[in-house]
Amino acid sequence: LAGASFLVPIPEAVQDKEAFSSTFASVVLINGLSIGTCLLFLLGLGGFTTTFRRVYFLICGGLITQAIGSLVYLGAVYTGTLQSGTATVLAEVPLALGITMIFWAFVNFARLLQLRL
Repeated sequence: LAGASFLVPIPEAVQDKEAFSSTFASVVLINGLSIGTCLLFLLGLGGFTTTFRRVYFLICGGLITQAIGSLVYLGAVYTGTLQSGTATVLAEVPLALGITMIFWAFVNFARLLQLRL
């Protein structure tokens, strides 16, 4: 997917076309890895208890939410609407929510493992 993203036409408003292409490919790669990680987590849930499953579901939800936020940013850059406040808020809310979900999941994961700081 990252290699194929170099074939996407570059908007005319973009000044540095090489930087746009490499950033576009990086975001596609990171989102692909996030979604792949979620799929692996979900495929391996069979042997876990219900509480551990909840933690892994929360991690997956956070990763997917972050991927949505970064795709909104990518779409806003691609369409040239990044300067609008709406595009920024639409991207920042899923990113912040995803980060919060992942943090809370790892706090719960540490509690389940009875780790102390």
